[in-house]
Amino acid sequence: MAEGSKKPGPDDASVLRQLGAVTSLGFEFIATVLLPGGIGYWLDRRYDTSPWFILIGGVFGFAVGLYRMLKVSAAAMK
Repeated sequence: MAEGSKKPGPDDASVLRQLGAVTSLGFEFIATVLLPGGIGYWLDRRYDTSPWFILIGGVFGFAVGLYRMLKVSAAAMK
């Protein structure tokens, strides 16, 4: 067999799973910031409280996103 035609083994599958978890992290982080921020934007427009709800939603979403990022990163490093 040639050197470049190595069959994938169990270690390769583990690396691909970890890579998939880490690459999806960016999309998950954006979603966790945009969703509460969007709800805050809607509440601000509805109750004319600009910019308070969008700030609260954005900070909350950022904190949740950061927590998830740290949790997935720690799991990937194990």
